[in-house]
Amino acid sequence: MTPKPTTWLIERLVPGGEGFTRTADGRVAFAPGAFPGDRIQPTKLEEKKSFVRALEWKLVEPGPNRVSAPCAVADRCGGCDWMFLERKAQVAAKADLLRDALTRVGGLRDLPRDIPIVEAGPDLGYRRRLRLHIDASGRFGLFARGSHSLVEIEQCPVSADEINRTVTRLRETSRNHPGAFAAFSDVEVRAAPSVDRVSCRFFPRDLSLPSDDHRPRVELGDVAEAVLAELSEHVDVSVAKHSPGQPQNWPLSCGVTLSVPPGVFVQVNWHVNEALVDAVVQGAKKREVKTFCDLYAGAGNFTLPLLAGGLSGVGIERNSAAVDAAKRTARLAGLDQNAISGGDVARRVHALARARRRFDLVVIDPPRAGAATVAKQVRELKPSFIAMCSCDPPTLARDLARLGKAGYRLDEIIGFDMFPHTHHVEALAWLSAGDSPPASLTK
Repeated sequence: MTPKPTTWLIERLVPGGEGFTRTADGRVAFAPGAFPGDRIQPTKLEEKKSFVRALEWKLVEPGPNRVSAPCAVADRCGGCDWMFLERKAQVAAKADLLRDALTRVGGLRDLPRDIPIVEAGPDLGYRRRLRLHIDASGRFGLFARGSHSLVEIEQCPVSADEINRTVTRLRETSRNHPGAFAAFSDVEVRAAPSVDRVSCRFFPRDLSLPSDDHRPRVELGDVAEAVLAELSEHVDVSVAKHSPGQPQNWPLSCGVTLSVPPGVFVQVNWHVNEALVDAVVQGAKKREVKTFCDLYAGAGNFTLPLLAGGLSGVGIERNSAAVDAAKRTARLAGLDQNAISGGDVARRVHALARARRRFDLVVIDPPRAGAATVAKQVRELKPSFIAMCSCDPPTLARDLARLGKAGYRLDEIIGFDMFPHTHHVEALAWLSAGDSPPASLTK
């Protein structure tokens, strides 16, 4: 008798966005793309000593929250891993993942019963920047889930219309000029929510040796240069390592419009970013903050709205192009350009502490890797409050644990659905100073 195929019943979602269950022999099991209530039949397994993962599987019976995806390549593309999960279930799962990370990784206790997840704007067409890979034949697309196989896309449902029109133009240009894009590995298409032209920032596959002025020089070839010149009639074109590109206008609800070139970071979801910025500004006012220090300030996403809100302070950012962008915006908005400071964040914090600078509020919005060094130093600035942002719950949890050991307690945690149809979630944590590390922030 042929043995009955093994099936898994997915119990819940775990950090990283995968479905979780246990096998009949008790092993931990994961299934990318599977959701609670799904019954699946694994067809290709990755077996490790402590767990097993279904790299490929067949859906035997759908769970209650599985839906049809509004994307023709959702089953292959690695971009939106929760596209088949109903929207309300997505939001609820993000709150659960945030709570799980804070509890399991950060050791936090006494969390609020319900962690709010802020939604703003549409869940489709929300992306204002999209990075596409380019293969040797000039096809544009995203990598398949768990591999570097290119999934060619014609339209991306979560990207803005301006981006999709530009992707169509890129595909047409590639067909008309075969091999013209062979010099590039990636292109980032970015469309500000304003009247600016769309930008295309190309990333070369190879860089030549630095030129005499020590700036990398890119060898593209005549064909590629000609195609970029043709494209520039319709979109703003820049090449990474040549220049940051032409600034685009990114308006915020506080009245400040950020002037940011394509080579400088902005959030993909501008509606949610505005909600996040407003939460920081209003949270500072509610706490009667007068002075602030914004670490990892970028192009001034928090610094400039806080200044516009009547607070005084400084923003520190290492990236010189971002510093230039923030200063340009400050000048245009009639704000203090000198409030923007360049340099290594940890060193600048130490210098401020040695100069006995004190701030009511420290805002920390670090890279995905977190703020391990800064979290140990921030106490030297004597802030009464800390507002910490992160797009990675486990990293946030580790940073909050470090701040807890420095004497800060978690007062409020809010999630922001910056990336609908994916497992990613942005979070804002508010902390306040205490006399000793509170038990709720220690393991």
